[in-house]
Amino acid sequence: FTDPFEQVLGWGQSADDEGSLAVAGGQLTIAIHKFGYYRFSIWGGPVLTDGTAQVTAAPTACSGRDEYALLFRYQDAQNHYRFAFSCNGQAQLARVQAGETTAVQDWTPYPAIQSGPGVSNTLLVRFSGADMRFYANGQYLFSAQDSALAAGTVGLYARAVDSNTLSVSFDNLAARRVTP
Repeated sequence: FTDPFEQVLGWGQSADDEGSLAVAGGQLTIAIHKFGYYRFSIWGGPVLTDGTAQVTAAPTACSGRDEYALLFRYQDAQNHYRFAFSCNGQAQLARVQAGETTAVQDWTPYPAIQSGPGVSNTLLVRFSGADMRFYANGQYLFSAQDSALAAGTVGLYARAVDSNTLSVSFDNLAARRVTP
């Protein structure tokens, strides 16, 4: 599955006082207008057990620990993995299970992640069984093992942690099933 975001293709769109989510101009853009708020959008398929997921993210307004992420093995809002980058050049792997968020890999700075607004980063995750490998801009970051969530779809996420204004445009999403 690939999505260059030239059509809506099942992505949720919304707008209110806290932020917006829209597909336009070949990108899916998440904008947050309130400190501490987040938005996410999930594509309705395919369900992947073992595979790869990749997206390019370009924050146009962000600072510090504001974050944007690729969600994978997404079952629902209470159960998924979140591979996140912060605007200050860090990465994290979090597992959300039964609504509780746990850091599988805590926030760590990586030189491969471009920081600040006006840059773009490609997030890539490869997962097979409990084994997961994470990359930024084609460079390996870290590996993790976690078998809590076995399958799900993919999604995109952004959260304003250090600012009242966060805007991230996502492009060129690709998800692929692989056989272990």
